[in-house]
Amino acid sequence: MAVVTRINSREEYAAVQARIDELWGALPGTPEGEEFLSLATMAHEYGRREFPLGPTDGVDALEFELDRGATSLDALLPIFGGEDVFAAYMMRERDVSEVQARQLSDLLDLPLDDFACPFRDDAEPGEVLIGGTEWRDTLEAMVARRNTAAAD
Repeated sequence: MAVVTRINSREEYAAVQARIDELWGALPGTPEGEEFLSLATMAHEYGRREFPLGPTDGVDALEFELDRGATSLDALLPIFGGEDVFAAYMMRERDVSEVQARQLSDLLDLPLDDFACPFRDDAEPGEVLIGGTEWRDTLEAMVARRNTAAAD
């Protein structure tokens, strides 16, 4: 592999990743270990530059934790005080209180800022993020009950 000082394309990134795979397990202090460290650093920098993670909010964080099974609706509903408040939060119609933000942060071991910050400026009113796991059906049922009650 030619000497690389900066990754500038996806093709270069793929080649660097292949070389990193070849060097996996190289001992620190050896030429292979130094090459591994250099390439890994460049790959990390390229990834941060080309595939940045967007800002997150509490809904994103809760969706992620629910999807990976780190929490459940049964654990979350008492913090929100019921299905209606949870559904409104997940639809980005309301923020959580400071107490709720702290409880969510503690329960999920996530930064308080994930829950204490207002929603993203680019979120559409009532937007529900795409997830596709079983908790989404429960949320949709909550929203349907909430809308039916509001219509009565």
